[in-house]
Amino acid sequence: MWREHELEGFHRNRPGIGRRARSLAALLALSAMGAGAAIVATVSDAFAADPDAPSGSAAGTTSADAAASCWEIKQLDPASPDGTYWLRTDSLVRPEQFYCDMTTDGGGWVLIGRGREGWTFRDYGQSTAKRLRETVDGTDAFSPAALSADTIDGLLNGGAVSALADGLRVRRAADKSGSTWQELRWNFLDLGAWSWALGGGHRLASWSIDGTGGTGSNTKDSSLKMWGEVGSGNLGGNDLNGWYTFPWSGHGRQAGFSYRGLVDGDTNSTSYLWENNNERQAIPFAQLFIRPTVTTTPLDPIPDGGLGAVPARAGLDDRPAEIAGGVRGVLKSGDSEPLLDTPVLAITTIGDRVYVGGKFAQVRDAATGDLVDHPYLAAFDRGTGAWIDDFRPQLDGTVWDLDLAGGRLIVAGQFTNVDGASGTSGLVALDPTTGAVDPNWRSSLTVTGTLQRPFARALDVDGDWIYVGGNFTRIAGPTRSRAVGRLARVAVSNGEPDAAFRPNVDGVPYDVDASNGKVQFVGYLRGVNGVDRQGVGTLNAADGSIVTGLAEPLWTTANTSRRYQQAVLAVGSEVWQGGSEHNVNVYRESDFGMLRAHVTHNRGGDTQVFARAGDAVIQGSHANAWIYSDATTWPSTNNYSRVDVYNWIGAFDVATHDYDDDFVPGLRSAYSEGAWALHTDVDGCVWFGGDFLGGPYVNGQRQYLESFSKFCPRDVTAPTVPAETLATIRSDGGVRVTWTASIDESPGFVGYEVLRNDRVVSPLVYGTSFTDASGSPTDRYFVRAVDPAGNRSATSPVVQAADNLKPTVPKDLAARVEADGSVTLTWTASTDDVAVADYRVLDTGVEAVLVPGDRTTVNLPGLPAGVHWFQLQAIDNAGNESAKTESVRVDLGRGDVSAPSVPLDLAVEADQVAVTVTASWSPSTDDVGVTSYSLYRNGSIVTTVAGDVTSVELDLGYGDHSIQVAAGDAAGNTSARTEPVLVRLIAPDTTAPSVPTDLVATFDAESRLVTATWAPSSDPSGVGGYTVYLDGASGATVAGDVTTATLDLGVGSHHLQVSATDNVGNESARSFSLLVEVPPPPVADTSNPSTPRNLVTTVLPNGTIDASWTGSRDNVGVATYVITRNAVEVARVAGDQTSVNLALGYGTHYVQVQAFDAAGNSSHRTPSSLAIVVPPPSEDTSNPSTPRDLTAVAQPDGSIDAAWSASRDNVGVASYRVTRNGVEVAVVDAPATTVEIVGLGRGTHYIQVQAFDVAGNSSHRTPSAVVVI
Repeated sequence: MWREHELEGFHRNRPGIGRRARSLAALLALSAMGAGAAIVATVSDAFAADPDAPSGSAAGTTSADAAASCWEIKQLDPASPDGTYWLRTDSLVRPEQFYCDMTTDGGGWVLIGRGREGWTFRDYGQSTAKRLRETVDGTDAFSPAALSADTIDGLLNGGAVSALADGLRVRRAADKSGSTWQELRWNFLDLGAWSWALGGGHRLASWSIDGTGGTGSNTKDSSLKMWGEVGSGNLGGNDLNGWYTFPWSGHGRQAGFSYRGLVDGDTNSTSYLWENNNERQAIPFAQLFIRPTVTTTPLDPIPDGGLGAVPARAGLDDRPAEIAGGVRGVLKSGDSEPLLDTPVLAITTIGDRVYVGGKFAQVRDAATGDLVDHPYLAAFDRGTGAWIDDFRPQLDGTVWDLDLAGGRLIVAGQFTNVDGASGTSGLVALDPTTGAVDPNWRSSLTVTGTLQRPFARALDVDGDWIYVGGNFTRIAGPTRSRAVGRLARVAVSNGEPDAAFRPNVDGVPYDVDASNGKVQFVGYLRGVNGVDRQGVGTLNAADGSIVTGLAEPLWTTANTSRRYQQAVLAVGSEVWQGGSEHNVNVYRESDFGMLRAHVTHNRGGDTQVFARAGDAVIQGSHANAWIYSDATTWPSTNNYSRVDVYNWIGAFDVATHDYDDDFVPGLRSAYSEGAWALHTDVDGCVWFGGDFLGGPYVNGQRQYLESFSKFCPRDVTAPTVPAETLATIRSDGGVRVTWTASIDESPGFVGYEVLRNDRVVSPLVYGTSFTDASGSPTDRYFVRAVDPAGNRSATSPVVQAADNLKPTVPKDLAARVEADGSVTLTWTASTDDVAVADYRVLDTGVEAVLVPGDRTTVNLPGLPAGVHWFQLQAIDNAGNESAKTESVRVDLGRGDVSAPSVPLDLAVEADQVAVTVTASWSPSTDDVGVTSYSLYRNGSIVTTVAGDVTSVELDLGYGDHSIQVAAGDAAGNTSARTEPVLVRLIAPDTTAPSVPTDLVATFDAESRLVTATWAPSSDPSGVGGYTVYLDGASGATVAGDVTTATLDLGVGSHHLQVSATDNVGNESARSFSLLVEVPPPPVADTSNPSTPRNLVTTVLPNGTIDASWTGSRDNVGVATYVITRNAVEVARVAGDQTSVNLALGYGTHYVQVQAFDAAGNSSHRTPSSLAIVVPPPSEDTSNPSTPRDLTAVAQPDGSIDAAWSASRDNVGVASYRVTRNGVEVAVVDAPATTVEIVGLGRGTHYIQVQAFDVAGNSSHRTPSAVVVI
């Protein structure tokens, strides 16, 4: 389907990156050839200096005489009134209609927008151009409408906005009744192509209100001064003398051309001043005009062979594909970032599948439309987006990243296990088809120094290694467990951690990209390998050492706590980074020299993810307002060169680093979290995910989208060339151009542009003809097709305007023999697109005479005796000849040449039993006498009866019969036939109904009844009933409109069939035999439920404990779960509940869960889950006991393995502090009682351990264990 802004002109898909990169030369190829519109400064320049300038030919009243501007029309005809006119520039390509104000300040203004509150300020415009030009003022115009930025650039014909001598004219209502108006004028300082990012703050060169103003200011807020403003601004302008356009919270985020204060409005639908809640800063109804002084100039003629095809601009379409599946909900089990409400955090594709990971709780089943509980990780069809329900790995926590390595799906996140398999904490390899854990790949994470779960947040595959970043301090591979520093690499083949690459990161890496022998990583970082590093790091891939000689990164904020980055992407010899605050930075990889910077602003903004897509870098963030190109600081946006509209996901040119202002997806974010996942598949489509709940508006409704979808490459294939083009002169003036339709693979309708001589003269035509009212025989015409994606076909070859249409065939030719023996012919005139010049009379195939085209009768004297066959043919002035009429027979030289009259009152009656028809009629008259009547059936004679017979019975058989009668006389003259009478003889119904299909049966265990259902049969005479056969014998019957039957069957196996009977008794064959098993009544339930799995307990800040588990299975159903603490029941919940909150008080609690069914059968209890509730420090003053049995053993690699016996505490031990020679070297979270100490070097090492509880109470240190390395 068409987008509303595409219906207005296909302007969004031109060559280049965004509108800023489009050259006039590129646009000329679309228009025709050469240059056809110029921007001029004065009237004398436009009309006095150019002797070839049109005079009165660009009135703008039709598409064919479109002017280049409202201003040009006004110069040609100063009396032109306000109203709608046709305009066309080289940049607009084809004529379109616009509203022109021909009165204010000399006239020549074109309306580009109007409305009260609710302006969206999006570059694709608002509402439609048709509504804008047709509803200019009044309360019906309060809902904003605006032209697209591309259309406005087309009106400027490639000129800069800042070059407009009259700037932007904002006509604002100054009172509620709309009787007083204010003229606000903005002259832009440096704006090139148009941008609707007025709320972002375009800089102004000058401004005025009702003729009085000053220099400087900006479009965002007259009370602020933007970076780069030149002049004094309007900082003191309040009330009616100020403005702001951003969506203020006091206006309920409604945007418009607001007054600055003390201006009252109303919330009703009739006030020209609107306010939300007595904030006294009304948004007025406003009209926006510009006055480009563009004029029409001649173009080079189009060659006879026409113009070549012009494809649309390549790149991604910013409308998401409509896919069948989606995910919903946010789970936070064991989550280290609970404030992040984002269902999707990771996406990748393998083969024909797309894998989606994150925090989601449910998936959308496309087959049923239902939401199905299936959290954290799911697979979908890459083509349709439909959920693949046989891929169901069970995870218990967030998925942060996904990647393909060695044919496996690598999953990173904050889960403790997958499918209950050991060694799958935080990192796992799955079979991409079945979802099963790969038993030959292990790389499990642990972390010390925190009560949180370990997690892997970032993955990148480079060669034989998978680089992993997150919050973990040890990785356990298949054969070895290694201590690591939150960034490591593991083998693609089996997950074994690498001993050579062992950097130590102080902080949490959020993203990693390994290439060119380097590892780029970003995150919430404080240091790397003992060296201070904020937010970013670059390492040597060989050993994890820091790459030296790099410049410091650019930070947009002076707040050091906000200096973290969230995304990194290596692109060739450059590195793209983004994060806090609100930045997109591009660096040289070799020395980290800054190449380009961008800053997003207002509602959110931090970059969260990057992906490469062809010649573009796609970036996701939680920003949805504006982007400032070249800005280097936030919240002030110093050094920015331009502000554009931005919405959650942006695109940037790889070569120039320019922001693509044509890629602005109309996405809706549920919690303003934006985009967190991007992935480019093999088709070039970019999959995206986040917290999205809807795509752009399509035909007034939001596109379905649940958390993820994809952007695919634009269609760049042009339609086929229109064929069989004709240009025909019309009798009422002008030229009609016709053609045959083109073929195109794009969805939606193909439109057409008609070009005359050197330019497009039609609007977009939906159909295969166009009338050029001002066309002439000397004009040359071409036609090309335009598809919804904006691809233009090559034009058809030239056709010259000419009369190519034949006249219609003359009608009602009749011949009469006069008394003198001459013959008079009469007929009904032909029609022709121009005029009929002559009628050619043919006698037995030979031309007898030409009759002038304004006559419809001729007398032919002196014809020889004998039979004559007369025909007639119309001819126009161009020599086009109509087809000949049917022949009329005249017999000269015999006495009787008059045919009988046509029989009257023909009636036909059918006898369905005898299968005959009886035809009767009133007799004909004849000057001599009627001698016979001929009966015709379907145009052929079936019988002839005597002239005194006026009724006959015909045996014609079954079917439809068209009956006619003609009278004949003795001389052989025959009357015309009667009008046909249609009669139908219907064959008896011997056709049985179709066999019933889709027979199914369900057994209700409670009522012990079987219900059979089936799909209805069909029959021409209607189904009268159905018979249900039980074990071959006829059983229940139901009416023909009933397709279900309830049966009381005995215990055992039964065969059911159904047949249909129609209303005349024909019975269909029976359906297939369906086997139905009726079980004996149930016996007592003695089966135990399975043991609940995956019990997790979490201590909350309020001292209570959240317990959750995976539900049990039972042959009947779980009725209750009993929760015990230290083997004593403390709670029970219903069988459909798998979580509970417990208030157990301070202390150490061993929680277990046991399942019970309704019959009292119980499962085993789960393994205990330890939860320690610690009292406030003021209440817990007891020290833990000193750890015992400390041992420390040196290992061959120079590390030391230490182990000890656990301490005791009145509440619970929280951690153990390990010291070497009195200096802390490790912290181990309880209940672990072992540690690997690395990096100590040669010498004597005195190892001690000290226990701590959560309140900070500590034990004595153990006696030293002495180790010599």
